[in-house]
Amino acid sequence: MLYLLYEVAEFIFLCFATTMLETSSTSIAFSIYNSEWYTSDKRSRDTIQMVMVRSRKPVSLIAVKMYPVNVETLMSVFQFAYSASALMSRMIE
Repeated sequence: MLYLLYEVAEFIFLCFATTMLETSSTSIAFSIYNSEWYTSDKRSRDTIQMVMVRSRKPVSLIAVKMYPVNVETLMSVFQFAYSASALMSRMIE
């Protein structure tokens, strides 16, 4: 039972950390745009513009090449676990 609690806590931490990573990765473009990047030399401006374009798409962690790991996935896993346990308890009664 203790191992199960550990695994659930680890999954919760991972999902929240990944969600924070996703939101932080999208704010990079805004932070760069608000800086004085346009006063840099041409090569730096080109590099910064590429970073800004790339940071429009959020960084995400994908599990098993199918499922995004984030708070939404965490909530759907908890909903499924609750539904399955409710169904099993109904079957036992």
